[in-house]
Amino acid sequence: MNLTCDPAACPKFGGCLGFSMEALKRSLFENINGLFDFCLDLNEYLFWRLTQFFVPLAPVSLLYYVSGILGRMLYFTGRKRRRQTEYALKRFPGLSLSGDYLRRIVKESFIENCRFQMETLLYPHLNKRNIEEMTAIAGIDRLKRVLEDGKGAILLLSHFGNNEIIMPALGYRGFRISQIADRHPPGDLKDAARPTSPLRIRNMSMRFNRQDALPCRFIPARGPARDAVRTLRDNGILMVTGDGRIGKRFMEFPFLGLMARFLTGPVKMGIRNGSPIFPVFTLRNKDNTSRIVIMNRIDMDGDVDSTEEARIRGCLSAYVAALEGYIKRYPANYAKYLWQMSLGVRKGDIPMFIEEDGIK
Repeated sequence: MNLTCDPAACPKFGGCLGFSMEALKRSLFENINGLFDFCLDLNEYLFWRLTQFFVPLAPVSLLYYVSGILGRMLYFTGRKRRRQTEYALKRFPGLSLSGDYLRRIVKESFIENCRFQMETLLYPHLNKRNIEEMTAIAGIDRLKRVLEDGKGAILLLSHFGNNEIIMPALGYRGFRISQIADRHPPGDLKDAARPTSPLRIRNMSMRFNRQDALPCRFIPARGPARDAVRTLRDNGILMVTGDGRIGKRFMEFPFLGLMARFLTGPVKMGIRNGSPIFPVFTLRNKDNTSRIVIMNRIDMDGDVDSTEEARIRGCLSAYVAALEGYIKRYPANYAKYLWQMSLGVRKGDIPMFIEEDGIK
């Protein structure tokens, strides 16, 4: 029996057994990642199921306390996600995070995510009274003033903190809200950019059911723009994320020390309809209530001879600068999105950062 092998066809010893070590490593990596994704989906499913009966009966202060404990537990037990989040943060020169400070920011991001999940469970039980206790809005008078002109307004959100709490905070205060969102119906999730599973489909379905209780009309992000335009012409408020990945045209800007892509669509819509654009951010107070900051409207006029392209770039530049400033002050509020994007690139999403082009 000949037990020798061709060295060219056998890196190290794998070729002797009929496979390459590279293929073995790739197979193990895919299976470990698949198991990790399944555990995340299972944890989320159990979270939705086990807490849906407890949440309506418990005081909100107790829910925040419990979610803080859960966040710390997930931080200490979720070794792989903790390391991935640390890597997602420390690779940006503009943040300069390392050592104990980096670990503290990552732990805060785990806690904030659990608070966000808990607030999602409260959606069907929110009303004008309790949402005013849970949120405060800085700059709401700016919004009221521009609506007097009858051209609506665009709130340019970011995946920063719990941006979903803005919907009930404004909706229950009497504003007409529409949100452009990527809400795949459960049956269509298999066509989404990221691989899915029956368990993840179930989790998404439960999340959508709770979001449907919010005082907000959802407009599909992958559909035509006419519903969004109609919202503005009816003097409504259109909410859309400025750092999203769903769109056809992007512009590149320096961001956190790297070059990043940002959607042009929301700003172009505001310019063409004459609707003012406001960057909006959500911060967490020490008592766990949320502070929503509606910043000054972005100057859309530019120079007298500015082209539409130049005006779009000027508006986006102002938004990117505002977002970067808030991330540097509150990096934990953006850590989860940076982690999700790093995973999404490997699953087929459009990279936000130019440096990630070609990553598989």
